[in-house]
Amino acid sequence: MVDARQLQTCLFEMGVMEEEDCVAVTGVEKFEYGQSNPTFKVWMEKRQRQGESRRTHAIVVRKQPGGKLLKSAHDMDREYRILRALYPHYPVAKPLGYHSRREDLDGTFYAMQYIDGVVFTDPTLPDLTSTQRKHVYTQLIDALSSLHALSPASIGLADLSPHSGFETRQIRRWYKQYQLSVDTPSSDMEWMHDWLEESKAAILGSHLHASLPTTLVHGDFRLDNAIFERGTYTLKGVLDWELASLGNPLADLGYFLMAYYLTEECGPLHTELCSQATLPAGIPSPAEVVSMYMTEARRKGVIPSTFALSDLHLRFFIGLAFFRASSILFGVSRRSQQRNASAGDMAEIMGDLAHHIASAGRRFVSSSSSSSLHLAEVEKERVIPTHTHTHTHTHTHAHSHTSAESGGGEVKAATSNETGNGGEKEGEKYEDVTLPAMISSKMSKKARNMLAKITWYVRERVIPNEKELLDSDGAYPKWTLHPLYLKMEKECREGGMWNLFITKEMDKKGEYGKGLTNAEYATMAEVMGSSLIASSLFNCQAPDTGNMEVLIRYGNDKQKARFLPPLLCGEEKSCFAMTEPDVASSDATNMEATIKREGDEYVINGKKWWVSGAYDPRCRLCLFLGRQVELSGQPAHLQHSVVLIPMPCPGLKLVRPLLVMGFDDSPHGHAEMRFDNVRVPVSHMVLGEGKAFEIAQGRLGPGRLHHCLRLVGLAKRSLDKMCERSLVRSTFKKRLAEHGMVHDSIAMSEVDVENMRLICFAAALELDEKGNKAAKDLIGKAKIFVPSAAQRVIDRAIQVYGGAGMSDEDSGLAHAWAAARALRIADGPDEVHKLSLARSLLKRALAAKL
Repeated sequence: MVDARQLQTCLFEMGVMEEEDCVAVTGVEKFEYGQSNPTFKVWMEKRQRQGESRRTHAIVVRKQPGGKLLKSAHDMDREYRILRALYPHYPVAKPLGYHSRREDLDGTFYAMQYIDGVVFTDPTLPDLTSTQRKHVYTQLIDALSSLHALSPASIGLADLSPHSGFETRQIRRWYKQYQLSVDTPSSDMEWMHDWLEESKAAILGSHLHASLPTTLVHGDFRLDNAIFERGTYTLKGVLDWELASLGNPLADLGYFLMAYYLTEECGPLHTELCSQATLPAGIPSPAEVVSMYMTEARRKGVIPSTFALSDLHLRFFIGLAFFRASSILFGVSRRSQQRNASAGDMAEIMGDLAHHIASAGRRFVSSSSSSSLHLAEVEKERVIPTHTHTHTHTHTHAHSHTSAESGGGEVKAATSNETGNGGEKEGEKYEDVTLPAMISSKMSKKARNMLAKITWYVRERVIPNEKELLDSDGAYPKWTLHPLYLKMEKECREGGMWNLFITKEMDKKGEYGKGLTNAEYATMAEVMGSSLIASSLFNCQAPDTGNMEVLIRYGNDKQKARFLPPLLCGEEKSCFAMTEPDVASSDATNMEATIKREGDEYVINGKKWWVSGAYDPRCRLCLFLGRQVELSGQPAHLQHSVVLIPMPCPGLKLVRPLLVMGFDDSPHGHAEMRFDNVRVPVSHMVLGEGKAFEIAQGRLGPGRLHHCLRLVGLAKRSLDKMCERSLVRSTFKKRLAEHGMVHDSIAMSEVDVENMRLICFAAALELDEKGNKAAKDLIGKAKIFVPSAAQRVIDRAIQVYGGAGMSDEDSGLAHAWAAARALRIADGPDEVHKLSLARSLLKRALAAKL
């Protein structure tokens, strides 16, 4: 154990106490796991200022084991150098200082910031849901490929180790350590050594192998060397860099895969992952791990597009992982005899365990059937030799570095193939993407494939990057587009996941959309809605969807030619100015902003607010609804018109951004706008003077349904979060999931979600079968029920989350609640839709009576 007083003296000398604003070490606690370098959580007392209560602070100290060490082993200076180079380019703990005098604490050591979170020691993640498991593994694989995408030279590690001969050095190093650690040779280790040498010659003789780059290799990349945010399970840091070097990136992949082949004889290292036929839901298979890694590594420019991963490559690097693990365990066993292993007497069993690991490794690499080794088969389907990588990659954890961006072909290969059954295979991974029979029977194969692609992209790309895309930490200036957002938008466009809202009914000639029905698109809108940012990545966001629909349905040929193409391709965005601050805009006949004709121009004056999308830096078109002065003698519903106003233009001013329950929804935003003598040509009138209400109803019908469908997805995700939270938090000595009140919240939320889905899908089918006018009542029912039901579900989730539910940064629920609450007003308040529905029912009842 470390002496707290002596450690305090060292930390003062290092300047750590001053940097962390602490005055004393109050406690030292050794982390239980780990057999190599002892690691301690150090509690310190913060400097107390007048009026402040006493505060504590934690850091981590990692030191060499005591006693005699093998040469070059446990080099803390080297490990600290790697940490300093990686921070802040990669998710690691911030390094605080290095202490080089071994005699002070019986070993050199370094200090780093403490990352609060959870470390998983069981790779089957038994306490998580299938969605959480998949999220954890996806982040790990993304982090691995991102590590390999880092340029060693750019972070000052170009000289960390030689750039060539990695495989030779690894075999030699671990063979030597094994020899120094045993008195009696292991026949399995000797056999493994010979096999690795022979296989190495075959691998190095491959011309494809030569195309692999030399990257920074972690050396011990596995689940329990990563730390995750509690509750959200977002990756916060990668730990234990003792074995990092420059080498072949496939070595890390092989080491990660070894966990799938640790059979029962491997004792405490055995996991249920080896039962690959019955992997827990959400845990990727070895083949899926390979596929996920190779897709990301190619996209980031690590692996050349021409490189085909072979079974021999995988067998070699997994075999090397077994060989290295055995060698390390033999070393731990030797130190146990000298009583200087990190875990004390527990390390005495490591000798037998080392033999078992070596035996398992030998059996693995010598398997003639390779029943679980057909990992590279997926590579035959995924190699795209003609694809060229360009541009830059932005790291998932908000640390940027140079690498490669994917093009549309890569995205397509990684998701599904519209002409084959790839989409259906992807869809099988997401068991909760089930559809009621009423709509499932209406889905074409093309639509099912597209739904699979959308589902994959939202869950695998959007949600893991959500915080960065929403810029929750304010890293980017307001009203600017995040580079990752633009990159992912490009992926969706080039991957064919674009303008899906343009249905057959809207685009009868098939000029603009994908030819989906309203019912088919409804299933996709639901999936997109699970993330507040997703719809915009697919160019399926309001108000642009409604504005494009206006141009497609009501625009003349010249208007379509000028304004529609840049909206369709996403180069420009648009807004719709209707609501006004000085009148009750739920009654649209109240609108006071004016349109007046003067010669060949219209002059526009007035104030508008809640103009969504106006702050998007790409917003270049405003659809303005105003009262036409010349039509003042006409019936109230025939006095208003819609004109197209290019932006920016003289007289049009963005007054201020409006906050929705405190959220500004940057970079798109909601604006208050002023129009002072804004002039446009008469050719910018849409459909004709006095046609505003006809246009608005045609625009708002499907649009209202799309809003509701997105809320269904948001409510479903909130329900999932509620369930997940209830399984990992405890009160009064039992999990939240065991409390009857929580059962009630979950059950009633499920009822709400299913009712939301059914009413929305019924409305979508009505649109397809009977048209917009006939579906009006069903859409009205959805608009009345769905926002309130979604608000209830999200509110229950907030209650289960407690304090974290009120913090959007910690749960994402506050923003979701604000979005649901806003939709009870946006696109017509609840009261107006209730009034309209009641009138329709009474009219029907009266007709029946007559």
